Parts: sequence; structure tokens; C-alpha cells
Amino acid sequence: MNIELNEEQILDAFVELLQIPSFSQHERDVASYIKHRCHELQIDVMEDQTTNVTGSNVGNLLCHIPGNSPHIQPIFFTAHMDTIEKNRVTPVVEGGYVKTNGTTALGADDKVGIIALLEAVHYLKETNQAHGDIQLIFTVCEEQGLVGAKSFNKHLITGNFGYTVDADEPVGTLVTKSPAIMVVTITIFSKQDPPSSNVHEAISTVIQSISKQPKDKDIRVSVHGFQKNKQEYYEAIDLTIELTSYFRSNIHSYILFLKHSTERIVRLRQMTFIMDVTSVCSNYTYTKEEDIVRIPTEAGKEIDLPISYVKRQEVSDANVFTSTNTPTMNIGVGYEGIHTTDEQILVSEVYALTRFIIAIALSAANK
Repeated sequence: MNIELNEEQILDAFVELLQIPSFSQHERDVASYIKHRCHELQIDVMEDQTTNVTGSNVGNLLCHIPGNSPHIQPIFFTAHMDTIEKNRVTPVVEGGYVKTNGTTALGADDKVGIIALLEAVHYLKETNQAHGDIQLIFTVCEEQGLVGAKSFNKHLITGNFGYTVDADEPVGTLVTKSPAIMVVTITIFSKQDPPSSNVHEAISTVIQSISKQPKDKDIRVSVHGFQKNKQEYYEAIDLTIELTSYFRSNIHSYILFLKHSTERIVRLRQMTFIMDVTSVCSNYTYTKEEDIVRIPTEAGKEIDLPISYVKRQEVSDANVFTSTNTPTMNIGVGYEGIHTTDEQILVSEVYALTRFIIAIALSAANK
């Protein structure tokens, strides 16, 4: 498969986009850039009405590229518009890399995903090659805990499966296994006013029980600290615990342990507690036989791109979309040193990612 790209155009567009400020909740200028590009390509763009939920100054974007063959399965791609950098970025192209001038993060996370998707669609429309319906979903506030993806109406998705273009792995990497995350908040408070016992001491005992409890190797437990619960007039403290595992059953088992352990601790102290459990995102595991893995694998072969399969503890918007039974997999985009002043990406990876997305769309078209 020979995919001839205008590499100079792609690099110029990438550098331009990097200079547009897009700190979380302030993505409007990047959204305007995407809308302008889509208008040039005669692509329909819808902005959802989720700003009251996300706190952003713009909604998530949904772009629709109609298929030109009725027998080709529809797919979708996602990338996020926000970055962690508050200041204006000055990108530098040097030694085959796009990097920062050393004073800010670059924001290739995830602006390289945005550019690769827009340039891939540009290529498909320009060459008029056969493809099915394609949707591009650009989310807000990903860096604040996948907030935009959570607020997005998943019923608008028409693709059979999709790809989040956002993993800090080389292009050609498929993240075939990713964990679920659940957050448990335990609020311990005294039954009496004034308190009959020290609530801080009870919370400390719960934390000690967590540290002593043997854990399955496939679960990660992170205690995020505790703080005074401001909703109660008596003494009350919230303890926040994050649970991460490739298997939701492990998380549910650990939640039972937390419940029973806390019950015992507060009963001895004549206190009580409330436990709140919030699902952040779902786990996923895909095999090489499934279309969501098979198609990019074949696409890689078509463009001589080495394909690798990894499992990661980090999560992405893919986990959120998967939570609603919409199979979605994160793929590598090639940036390095994200969220630091050393963030950089090979120029060749920008081009490789664009080719890979085109190849995925064309490989899906042949099935």
C-alpha cells in the first residue's frame, strides 16, 4: 500500500496547532481550529452541550465523514483537545524532532493525534479511496480524569469499534489490555456530638489495615489521603482509595475487604461510616482474532510498519468508550517525555501515525 503524503503540509499544521493554547477547560481555540479544518474538507461537525458538566469553555466535537462504499463497516477514532500546559508553547523543529524550547511541555499529547486524524481524512477525501463511515471524536478535559469522554453521548457513535490515538508508545503499538479503575470514598464519623472517640485515629487504623492486607498481584491500591468532610456538623473524615486492576472481580473483592474491615474498626469505637464507590472507567482485553486488533495488524503489514501488542496500567478515553460496550483500543502515537519540558516527538512518527490511520481505514474497507 503506497500512501503518498504532503509531509511539509502535515508538519506545518502540527507546529501551528501546538502553538494554540488548550489547557484543560480552555479548549475553545483548538476546537475552532478543528472546525475550520473540517469546514475546508466539507465535513460535518457537531459540538455537544456538555460544558455545564465538564466546566470547559467548549463541548466535545463529533465529526462525520460519510462512507463511499455501502458494504464497508463503520469505524471511529478519538483524540483529546486539552493539554496540561497553561502557557503558550514555542515548538522547535531540530535534529529530526519536534520539541519545546525548554520552558513548557510540548502538547504533542494529544495534538499529534488531532493532526494525524485530520490529515488522514484529508488524504482519504483527496484520493477518493473506498472507505466506510468514519467518525472523529475530539474530547475535552481528558487530562482531568477523562471528563470529556465520560460526558459524551455514546449513543451518537455509529462505528462498530474505534481507536483512541493517545498512547505514549511508538507508532504501531496496540494497547490490547488496559485496566478498570474504581474510586472508593470511606466517610467515618462519630455517632455523638461531641465525638466519643478520635475519628483521625479510626481513619489511621483503616489505612494500616490496607497496608497489611495481602493484595493480588493484579490489583493496585493507591491511598489518596484523607480530609475533613465539610458536609457534616460533627467530626467526619473522608478517606479516598483508588483501585486499579485488569479484572473487575479483583476490585469488587477488595471493596468487600474494605467494607468488612471498616465495619469492624468503627464498631469498636462506637462510630459509623458511609462507603461510596465510583467507577472511573472499564477494563478491556482484546485478542488478535478480533477485528479491532486484526485490522490495524493487517494495516501495519500493508505499510511495512512493525506492530507490537502491550498491556498498560495507564488508562485513556478508550477505557471510557469501552465502558458502554463500544469496543475501543488505545494506540501508540510516538511522543516521549509527556507532561515535561523534555517532551518531544520524531517528525517521522508524525508522518507514520498519519499513514497508519489511513491504512487502518483502508484495511477496514477491504473486509
